[in-house]
Amino acid sequence: MIRQYSVAFDQFLIDKIYYLKETAKSVKNSNVGGWHSPAFYNPPEWFKDYADTISKTADKEIHNLWFNINGPGHSNSWHTHGTNYSLVGVWYLQTSENCGNLEIKINDSIEVVVPCIELFITHPCGTNHRVTENLSNQSRISVAFNFK
Repeated sequence: MIRQYSVAFDQFLIDKIYYLKETAKSVKNSNVGGWHSPAFYNPPEWFKDYADTISKTADKEIHNLWFNINGPGHSNSWHTHGTNYSLVGVWYLQTSENCGNLEIKINDSIEVVVPCIELFITHPCGTNHRVTENLSNQSRISVAFNFK
């Protein structure tokens, strides 16, 4: 089941993520282009209050999290996060029209989620999903989570 929430944040969070991008090499997972931070098993100090809010919203403890910046032309290929977690989540901090939709395979259909600022989505961990190509001229910024 896909759940959607709205979770507010302060602009400084985007600045912190861009600073992290300058100091941390991108990890290659499902991302096609873009920047994918290393996973954090303990959130950075500047993100702890947000992690607590996200955990309370999902009603689950965060196992790990990572930050994503996907510019024009970037996407994420079909993937799952395995079955070791209860939920997967993504929180959108910067979006624009045509910045790439989240597509989630549910049984024989594909659910499409159009990202918007402050949108936080959760879905079951073993669910196959992808993010379509960012066709805008602005970067999409998100935070992804695995929950225990």
